[in-house]
Parts: sequence; structure tokens; C-alpha cells
Amino acid sequence: DNKFDFLTRVVEQAKLAQEKAAPGSDGKSSPEEGPHGAKDPAHSPSPATADQDAKSAQEEKAKLIEKQLPKKTRKDPNPAKRDKLFIGSITIPSVESKCSRLYNQIDSLKLSEHGLVVACAARALVDISMQIYIDEFSLVAADKRNRFGQIPLPEMIKVCAEHLFSNGHISKDLKGSILSGEVSNPNSFASPQALHAFLHGRYQNSMEGLKAAWESCYEELLRSAWRAVKASKG
Repeated sequence: DNKFDFLTRVVEQAKLAQEKAAPGSDGKSSPEEGPHGAKDPAHSPSPATADQDAKSAQEEKAKLIEKQLPKKTRKDPNPAKRDKLFIGSITIPSVESKCSRLYNQIDSLKLSEHGLVVACAARALVDISMQIYIDEFSLVAADKRNRFGQIPLPEMIKVCAEHLFSNGHISKDLKGSILSGEVSNPNSFASPQALHAFLHGRYQNSMEGLKAAWESCYEELLRSAWRAVKASKG
């Protein structure tokens, strides 16, 4: 819980910094405000302006509702050039509020501006999701865990992939990619060594590798795992 709370604070700070740096958010007073932010009487709204404001409010409400709907797949001409980690959307049950919040926070950040934060937070999302999946289906006996009740991330991913495949939730190709490829590769996003390299600044030009790893297995692995957890909970 402490690790998760720390991560969500870091991601939220990155999101706020990104919003402040966005065009049009320079903090200057609007034409309707005086030098100290007070409304200028000369710019009092007319009835027509009030109607326009009401219309704008309705449009803003519609946008908020749209944001709450499931995200559609990003249709970039070249998905590899996207500046977000996720290609499509992952549905996480609302009862798992921590994972759901972390997922939404990660998806709000640009890799070009906050690549390190996204890499660490996304790896944590994989870690927490695999733990929940293993606990939901009682896949690992207590004697296979360390004294903190934990399992190494690569092992968790393999256990989940085997179970998902045996229950028809993922393809043979995806299972093969996970069991013999990404997880065992020390340069992969799943590897503890890779996160170690991220944390020590050796992450230049690695965003492409991060996106490739996500495309090749992690996004579909998480989507399938959460779909199975949701079905299990009914």
C-alpha cells in the first residue's frame, strides 16, 4: 500500500506538471479579468453571452461524460509513434479502485515528457494485477512465497500466462512470447534488471522498447487477466 500510494502521488504530480506546461495554461489573466483576477465590469456578460456560457457548460458536461465511457483503440497511422503507453483500453473492475486509478493516471501521461514515471508505474500495475489474479484463483501455495508473502514478478507473469492459456483466455502465441521471450529477457520491461536500469537513468531511447514490450504481450495479458477476474467475481 505504501509503494502504491507513493507511485500514485508521483504520477499525479507528473500529470499536474504536464497540464501546467500545456499550451494556453500560462497562468495569464483572461480578458474578462482585471490585473488581480477580478472581473472587469466592462466585460459583464450580456444575455447572448449567458446563453453561450450555458451552451459551453453543456458541451463541457458532454465531454466529461464521454471521458467516463470506455476508451476506444487509438487509431494512429503508426501506433509505434504514439506518445502514450496504452494502445487500447483495459477494463478494470471498479472494486479494484487502486488499480483502476493507477491505470487512468498512467494513461494521462505522455511518454516523451514522463517516460520514467510511466515505466515504473506501468510495471507496478503489472505487478499488482498479477498478484490479484493469482490470489483470485489461488494459483500459488503459501510455501512458494517468500517471508513477505510475495512472488517474483517474472514468476507471477508465467504462472498467470499458463493459467490464462489453459482456460482459453490467451493465444498460444501470446503464451509463448511470455514464457520464452519477454519475461526471461533481461532487457525486457518485465525484468527487474530493466527497472533497475530505468531508475539509474539508463533509459535513453528505451521508450520504443517499452512500447514494443507492451504491444507484444503486456497489454493483452492485463486485459485478459482482468476480464477473467471480472468473470470470476460475477
